[in-house]
Amino acid sequence: MRSTFNRCGQAAQEQSAGVPSRAVKRVIVLGALAGVFSAALWLPGGRSELVSLSRPATEPVAPAEETSLVPAAEPMHESAVLHLLEANLAAMPVPATPPTPREASPAKDPAPAEGQGEWKTVRMRVTAYCACPICCGKNADGYTACMHRIRPGDTFVAADKKYAFGTEMIVPGYNDGRPVFVKDRGRLITGDRLDVFFDSHETARQWGVRHLDVRIRRP
Repeated sequence: MRSTFNRCGQAAQEQSAGVPSRAVKRVIVLGALAGVFSAALWLPGGRSELVSLSRPATEPVAPAEETSLVPAAEPMHESAVLHLLEANLAAMPVPATPPTPREASPAKDPAPAEGQGEWKTVRMRVTAYCACPICCGKNADGYTACMHRIRPGDTFVAADKKYAFGTEMIVPGYNDGRPVFVKDRGRLITGDRLDVFFDSHETARQWGVRHLDVRIRRP
């Protein structure tokens, strides 16, 4: 009770004594501030400074014009374009043209050796034999010296080693005059002696011994 009375009494005394209250003080301060701001508005440059202090100016900066470092290409004339194309074509490497294959010439037969492929006539002593043990002895095994297996009706001759196996011979009176081949050898068949083959021993005996002009063609 005492403290409240004192405060109320003190306020009444301050008002009666002419001391300004808090509300009056506020009005005075606000009035002073308003005067300061009004004076600032009328000063040279005051408006701009006030504006800059209250709200900073953010004037947009115009973007700089884009400049190209590469100068614009000037239009080329038709003659310049053609000249450039010709220069590029001349600089291009020319592809190598593959050689045209030559037409294969027909293979030629090799030149025959001396006496090869040509028929010649030789006078020879011609006898006959068969595959029996009487004619061939221990070699009567059914095979000739070149390992040809003897078959019924075979016709061939035995000759000296100077006539290779496969040499053609035409013996008059033998195999109806058709060529036969050398397929055998003989112990007594040397030089210009010749043995013709027959199936039977009797046929070989009937042949006997003949001297004939035999035509010979080496393989």
